[in-house]
Amino acid sequence: MNDAEYAAQKARVQKLIDKWLLPLGLKYWNVTVDFDRTEYVGRDDDEAANWKQVAKCAVRWQYFQAHMTWRLLVTKDASDEELERYFLHECMHVFLHEMREDDPELAHEERVASMLANAFWWVHTTMAEASAGSGG
Repeated sequence: MNDAEYAAQKARVQKLIDKWLLPLGLKYWNVTVDFDRTEYVGRDDDEAANWKQVAKCAVRWQYFQAHMTWRLLVTKDASDEELERYFLHECMHVFLHEMREDDPELAHEERVASMLANAFWWVHTTMAEASAGSGG
């Protein structure tokens, strides 16, 4: 990934940070972000299914701290809509992390993060369509 591609992908994610942290109530958290442009290395079963981790979110909920790492070699293959949904998914982990139990696969948290991200996406797109339809 060259510097121009890196800058373009970083800008796409930054646009989502600017758009979503305030409406989600995450501005009072210390949310830090870094951008990884190295080759994705996943689990063998992920690669076999052609799944690539787009981002990861580490959370210290006791201190209202979250850190996201975005894999820009993977984000470049995502449409803007897909990337926004991935972003929302990672934000949901901030809220859900403290509910983890002894689940090494995090299956429940992953499903709930996806459902909540879809719900926020649906509300956002529905409101945008309603606003466009009313001329507002």
